[in-house]
This record gives sequence, C-alpha cells and structure tokens, in this order.
Amino acid sequence: DAVTVRRGKENRGSVEQPEEYAEFLHKPGQRFTDFSKVRDEISARTEEITGKNKGIAKTPINLKIFSPHVLNLTLVDLPGITKVAVGDQPDDIEAQIRDLIL
Repeated sequence: DAVTVRRGKENRGSVEQPEEYAEFLHKPGQRFTDFSKVRDEISARTEEITGKNKGIAKTPINLKIFSPHVLNLTLVDLPGITKVAVGDQPDDIEAQIRDLIL
C-alpha cells in the first residue's frame, strides 16, 4: 500500500545509529522500528489534520529515519497536482495545492 501525500512530509535520514528506526516530531522520544507502523502513523496523522475528505494541509509531518543505510539528507514530499476535485474535496483543490507547493 502506498501512502498518498496530502500534507508536506519532511523526511530526514541520519546514519548516527547502527540500528534502524524512525521518529516523528509530534511523538518525541517514541521510536518506530516497524516501518509498516510508520506508514500507519503517517496515514493517521494526515487524517487527524486534514480529515477523511482528501483535503490538504500546510502543516507538515516531520519524520526522521535513523539507519546506517541512509544518506544524511532532507527530503520534502509534497502532494501532486490535482486538476479535478474527488469526492468531497473542495472545488479549489488545484489552487490549494499550487499554493502549497509553489
């Protein structure tokens, strides 16, 4: 299952630790060693902020991944452009996404 991005998501890789785990800024000190739980947390946090209507939000999800197998860099994953509102998305979803990513 892929995670659909409806909020900015900042991923930071770090090689500081020999073990692999992830931490979210909104859950300080909580380590996620099961990366399927990371996907679940991204989905839950997205729905908490944006609702279930496929809306978007400017508030990013900050995720830091610790692993000896990742580069030390920052990635920002943004929503893709949507031309047509789906379901109960607002009619101006395209303009909202453009504002967010440009």
